[in-house]
Amino acid sequence: MTGLVLLDHPRGDAAADPLAPITTARPLAEVRAGARLIRERWVSVLGVPCTGVIAAQRLTGFSEPGSAPVLTDDDVLDAGTIIASTQLAPVLTPVELGTNDTWTHDGAVIAARLSRRTSVGELRSRGIVAGERSGPIDGWRMVHPWDLIGHLPAML
Repeated sequence: MTGLVLLDHPRGDAAADPLAPITTARPLAEVRAGARLIRERWVSVLGVPCTGVIAAQRLTGFSEPGSAPVLTDDDVLDAGTIIASTQLAPVLTPVELGTNDTWTHDGAVIAARLSRRTSVGELRSRGIVAGERSGPIDGWRMVHPWDLIGHLPAML
């Protein structure tokens, strides 16, 4: 079974994170976007369980009921794992995974399936890398803290 790992701001630097202070104490994956958490939106859209979050290192150990664990740089992810950016709150319309290895939003790579075993540290340094077969995902970009409020009516 394919797993899902969500990628918050990959550098983990609060000073460079445009969504701070929202992401200072919790991963963006665990922030409510409309009626659901961003993590719940991704699980609903892709139909695969979320097995972890790559977030700022200061959030290691973050835990709430139902949340996915914050992974460390030493954790290794299997080939086939889907990495998705939490900076997109996807529309709650299921996506057919099919043979796609990349998913885009407005021309930007927003999710990709790993082609080989990869460490979290490597993902943190390089981010999401495009594959060859792409499909679209609709949603709302979370670039600034006020985007959570600005997109709220549509997300509900």
